[in-house]
Amino acid sequence: MIVAVVVTSFGFFPFEFTFLPGMNTKMILAAIGLVAIAVNLAKKRDAFISRDFFIVSLYAAMVSLVGFIATGYNDTSDYSYASYLVSMLVWCASAYFILSFMKFVHGYISLKLLIRYLIVVCVAQCILALSMDFYAPLKNWVDSFLAGEGFMGKSEERLYGLGCSLDVAGTRFGAVLIMLAALSLEEAKENSKVLNWYILSFLIIFVIGNMISRTTIVGAVIALAYWLYNSRMLRFEMKWDTLRLEKKIITTLVIFIPILVYLYHHNAVVHQNIQFAFEGFFSLVEKGYWETNSNNRLAQMLVFPESLKTWIIGDGYFNNPLDSDPTYIGPGAGYFYMWTDIGYLRFIFYFGLIGTFTFCIFLYKAAKVSACYFQEYRLMVYFILLLNYIVWCKVATDLFPVFSLLLVLTVIKSNESDIDSNICN
Repeated sequence: MIVAVVVTSFGFFPFEFTFLPGMNTKMILAAIGLVAIAVNLAKKRDAFISRDFFIVSLYAAMVSLVGFIATGYNDTSDYSYASYLVSMLVWCASAYFILSFMKFVHGYISLKLLIRYLIVVCVAQCILALSMDFYAPLKNWVDSFLAGEGFMGKSEERLYGLGCSLDVAGTRFGAVLIMLAALSLEEAKENSKVLNWYILSFLIIFVIGNMISRTTIVGAVIALAYWLYNSRMLRFEMKWDTLRLEKKIITTLVIFIPILVYLYHHNAVVHQNIQFAFEGFFSLVEKGYWETNSNNRLAQMLVFPESLKTWIIGDGYFNNPLDSDPTYIGPGAGYFYMWTDIGYLRFIFYFGLIGTFTFCIFLYKAAKVSACYFQEYRLMVYFILLLNYIVWCKVATDLFPVFSLLLVLTVIKSNESDIDSNICN
C-alpha cells in the first residue's frame, strides 16, 4: 500500500530526478502503463477500448489541431498545445498503471479507493513540504534528487514537495478538497470512524496547501459550497447525518485551531508560512480590505488582444518567444507572452477564442463521461470542472490529471462488468 501511495504521487505530482534529466515520473509510469495495456489487450482482458474514451480523445485532437493551425498561421514554433493529444494519452497511460497497481494491491478498484489514495498523497505532500521547512537535512536530501524549478521542482519563495509546488499543487489540492467534501457526506450517513480522518485531512490540506499555493483556497470554497448544497442546509432540511458531520467538524476545529494559534505565536516557521498562506485575510483584518501580492500582480496582467485576428486564432505564442524564437522582435517579458499569466488570456493569445472554447469543451466532455458513469459522484465531478474554469481566471493550469484518472477508471470498470461504456450518448 505504501508503494501504491508513492506510485500515485509520482503520477499525480510528477517530477524529474537529477539523474534522469528530461524524463519525469509521469512519463516513466506512462511507459509501464503502455506495456500493461498491450499485455491486457493481448489477453483480451481489461481492454483499453471505449467509445466514450475515443470521443474524448477526438476532442483532445481538436485542441491539438487548433493549436497546430494557430502556430502554422502565425508562423511560430511554440507547440505547447499543438501536441495536447499526446499529453492526454501520456496522462491516461500513467493513470492506467496507477489504477492497475491499486487493483493488484487490493484486489479491486473503485472511485472511493482512488479518492482515498489521492487524499493520502496530498496529506503526505503537505507534511513533507512543511517538514522540509523545519528540518534542513531533509530538504537537502530531497533537493539532492529533485531536479528543476517551478511547479515540478524547487521553489525558493515558498514551500514545495515532490513535484508539488505553485498553482499546479493548489489546483490539485483544491480538487481533492472537493472529493473530501463528497466522501465526508457519504461517510456521515454511516457514522464511520474514518470521518474524523477526512475532516483532519481537509484541515491539513487546506492550511498547509495554502502555504504551498494560495490557489488551494479556491478549491476549499467550492468544497464548502458543495457541502452546503448537498447537506440541504440551504433548503433548511437538516438530517441526522448532517448534524453528526457538523458535530465532528466543530470538535476537530476546537482541537485544531488552538494548536495552530499557539504555533503561529510561538514558532517563527509556522508564523511566516501562515502569514503567506492567509495574506488576504490578514489584510482584511488589518487594513479593512482584501489584498495580496499575487492579486496585485494579476491585476497588472490584464492585457487584451488588440487585433481581431488574435481574438480569433491567436498569435501562436503561449510562452515567452524571446526564450525560444531568435527571430522574434515583439513584446515579451519573463516567462509569459504579453506579460500575462492569466489562463484565459494565455489561451486566447495562443490559439484565440476558437482554441479556448475547444479546450473548454474537451474538459467538459472528459467530466461528462466520468459523471455519467459515477452517478453518485456526478455533482462532485462537475464541481471539479467548475474549479478548473475558475482557476483559469488566474493561471493556465488544467485539471486533466484528475479527469484522466476518472476516465481510465470508467474504462477499467466497464471492462470488469462487460457493459457498454458508451453511456453518455
